Amino acid sequence: MKHKILVVGSGAREHAIIRALNRSVHKKEIYCIASNMNPGIVNSCENFTMGDINDPTFVTNYARQVSATIAIIGPENPLAAGVADVLWSIGIKTVGPTRDLAQIESSKAFTRNLLKEYHIPGGPEYKTFSSMRGVEAFLNTLEDNYVVKYDGLMGGKGVKVAGEHLHSHTEALAYCKELLDSDAQFVIEEKFIGEEFSLMSFCDGDNLKHMPAVQDHKRAYEGDTGPNTGGMGTYSDSNHSLPFLTKQDIDDAKTINQATAKAIKNKFDLSYRGILYGGFMATANGVKLIEYNARFGDPEAMNVLSILESDFVDICYAIVNGNLNDVPVKFSTKATVCKYAVPNGYPDNPVKGQEIDVSKISNHNGLYYASVNIQKEKLTSLTECSRFLDEVLNKKPNKSMAYVGGSAFSHKGGLHVSAVKKDPKTYEHIDPKEVGNHRNIIVSNQAGRSNIISRLENYGIKIDSKDTKVQKILNEVKEREFTGYSYDGADASFELLANKLLGKLPEYLKVKNYNVNVKKDNELKTTAEVTFIIDGKEIHCQGEGNGPVNALDNAIRSNFKKVEKYYNFFSDLKLLDYKVRILNTGTEATTRVLIESTDKSGVSWFTVGVSPNIIEASFKALIDSLDYKLFKEKAPANFNEK
Repeated sequence: MKHKILVVGSGAREHAIIRALNRSVHKKEIYCIASNMNPGIVNSCENFTMGDINDPTFVTNYARQVSATIAIIGPENPLAAGVADVLWSIGIKTVGPTRDLAQIESSKAFTRNLLKEYHIPGGPEYKTFSSMRGVEAFLNTLEDNYVVKYDGLMGGKGVKVAGEHLHSHTEALAYCKELLDSDAQFVIEEKFIGEEFSLMSFCDGDNLKHMPAVQDHKRAYEGDTGPNTGGMGTYSDSNHSLPFLTKQDIDDAKTINQATAKAIKNKFDLSYRGILYGGFMATANGVKLIEYNARFGDPEAMNVLSILESDFVDICYAIVNGNLNDVPVKFSTKATVCKYAVPNGYPDNPVKGQEIDVSKISNHNGLYYASVNIQKEKLTSLTECSRFLDEVLNKKPNKSMAYVGGSAFSHKGGLHVSAVKKDPKTYEHIDPKEVGNHRNIIVSNQAGRSNIISRLENYGIKIDSKDTKVQKILNEVKEREFTGYSYDGADASFELLANKLLGKLPEYLKVKNYNVNVKKDNELKTTAEVTFIIDGKEIHCQGEGNGPVNALDNAIRSNFKKVEKYYNFFSDLKLLDYKVRILNTGTEATTRVLIESTDKSGVSWFTVGVSPNIIEASFKALIDSLDYKLFKEKAPANFNEK
C-alpha cells in the first residue's frame, strides 16, 4: 500500500516533520500545502501547493485532489480554524486535534479552567478578565509575582511577565487596557519561579508516548534578555531529561499530560489525536504547568524528530487509529542543539526580503528552513495579496480579474477541460500555482465527459472514462440546466445528483407532504407543516416564520429532535444565505433558489432548487442541504429505501 500523506504548514517544524516521514520504510507520497515556498520542503515532496492553510475549504479541496490518506497539521492556526474537523469529516484521518480540543492552546482561559475542573495539579492562582473590573485588586493580591497573558494565539508573543516586561502595576494595567482596546480577553496568573522545559507527547486520546524533554529559549537576545519570540533556540540531553530535572520532575510532567488528555476526552467525549505539548516549569514546589500547545513545538520538533529512530509513518497512523500502545517509540541517546538565525530587527521590526546564501554550509542535514521563500517565486503571493487588498478596501473580489480572479483558471467547455487534462498549456499560459491561484472545473450545459470525470475525481470517485454512467450524469446535468438548474455554484447539489445516478446515495429524508399557509388578520402570520417518513414512521413537523421559506425552515429545524435518527447530525447545522433568481418574466416565471449552509467545521456548501413555484424551489434546495449534511457525515440510510 502506498501512503499519501498531506502535511499542512511550511515552517521549520514542517520541514522536520517531512524529513522524519521521508525516513520511513513505507511506500509513500508526501504532499504539502503551504503559505510560503519553503525550499527545503519543496524539494522533499511529491507535490507542493501554496494557499491559505487556515482555510478549511482550500485545504480540503487539495486533500481530495491528491487523494490523501492521512494528514498532519503543523501550525496552531489551522487547528484553531477547524481544518482538522473538516479533514476528518471527509474521511481523511488527521494528526492534530479538532477545533474544540485545540482550545488547549488557542485559549489560555480554557486550559486553566480545564485543569481546575478536573483537579489536575500544577496550575497557578489565576483569573480571567474581559474588562478592567477587578484587575487592580487581583494584581495587588499577587503583588509582584504575576504574568499577563493574551487569551488567544500570538505565536508566543502575547505573554508579559512581571519584573521582565512589566516593571510596575501601572505598566501592567496599561498592558491590560491595551489588550481590551483590541477586543481581547486576558488572563492574569501567578508567576512561577524556576527553569522552563517542554515535554511533548504523542497522543491517541487514551495512550501517550512521551518524547525527550527540551528546553526552549524564547528571548530574542543573548543571556535570555529581550522580548519573547516563538523560540530562538533549544537543546535536549542524551538521557532525554535535562540537567536541572529529576526523574520525579519528568514523571510529574508525564502524569499532567496524561491527566489532561483524559480530561479533554471526558469533557468533549472525543479523543485528542495529535501532539500534546506541555510547557512546564521546575520550581521549588514541584513541576508547574505554564501552558499547552496543540502541536509540535518550533524549534522543539527539530530536536526530537531528528533523533526519532521509530518509523514516524507508523506512529502517525497509530495516533489516528487509536492504537499507539501497539507501536514502539524510540529515540536515539543523543544530545541536540537547535539555534535560529534571524534577520536584523527580529522580532519587532525584522528586515524582510533579504537573500540568504547557504552555499558555504557543507552539511545541510542539520539545516531547516523556517520563514524562507524561493526568490523567483514571489509571484505566488499575487492572488493572496489581491484578496487582502479587497478585504482592506471592503470590496467584493472580481471573479473575472486576470490571474487572481476566481474564474481566471476556470474551464467550462468539455473540449477545454479535456485539453487541459492532457496538457494544461493548451489553455493556461502559466500554471495557476505560480500566482497563488488554482484551477476550477465547472459543470454546466457546456460540460463534456472530462468535466464530469474531473469533478468526480475531486470527490474521491474514480470512474472509467468509458463508463456509461459518465454520459448518464452528463445528460442529466444538461437536461436540468435546460429547465433552469445551474451547478456552477451548487457543488453540494451536483455531488448528490452524481452519487444518486451512480447508485451511491442512500435515501435519507423522505418527504410525504408539506403545506404552507399565509394568513393576514391584524398581522401577517405564516405557518408551515412538513411530514417525513423515517424508517416507516410518519414524523410531523410544524413551525412559524416571517415568510413561507422561513416557516418551512423553522418547521424542520425546530423539530429535529423528532427526527431522532438524524438529530445528532443536524445539531450544528446553520443556514448562512438564501438567494432567489427569477429566470424569465411573467407570473409563470421559473425560480431558482440557492442556499448556503455550514456546520461546526466552518466549511459551507451550496444547494439549488428550481421550480415555477418559489416555495417549491426553496424546499428542494433546503432538503438538498439537509441530505448533503447527512451524506458527508455518512449517516445511516432511511429504512424506507428500496
